[in-house]
Amino acid sequence: MRKNNILLCVFVCITIDIFLITFGVLGFGELIKNSHIMLKIATYGGASFLFLYALLSFKSCFSSDRCLKQDKTKNKQSKKTIFITLLAFSLLNPHVYLDTVILIGSISTQFDSLNKIYFTLGTFIASILWFLSLGYLSRFLLPIFQNRYLGKF
Repeated sequence: MRKNNILLCVFVCITIDIFLITFGVLGFGELIKNSHIMLKIATYGGASFLFLYALLSFKSCFSSDRCLKQDKTKNKQSKKTIFITLLAFSLLNPHVYLDTVILIGSISTQFDSLNKIYFTLGTFIASILWFLSLGYLSRFLLPIFQNRYLGKF
């Protein structure tokens, strides 16, 4: 939304996501593949957690007075600062591991070798499209996030 080094932001996020998805499919997925109970817990537990988290987030966006404020006088951040911030936000976020390593890793166990490759490539493409969309289309949402009351948009 700040239009500050969008390509760098998108590239770093995609790279981290692809690395963690690969680890989930090849590492964690193979680890829990032999435990039917762990596979069900990881799959349904992860999906349930994400669903409830989404509901709570949706509820909070309509019940709070928070809005995005941009300081137009603030200087743009350096590429190094952006890179380090993205690494911290991505790798210190427990949800990224739930999504990529646990959920995608556990779902991948149901596929044979060739279909697992297709599944993994599909998750890569979804990730790439997701972060490109976030990076380059988020500016269209800026007026909504700057609005104190979302009901007015």
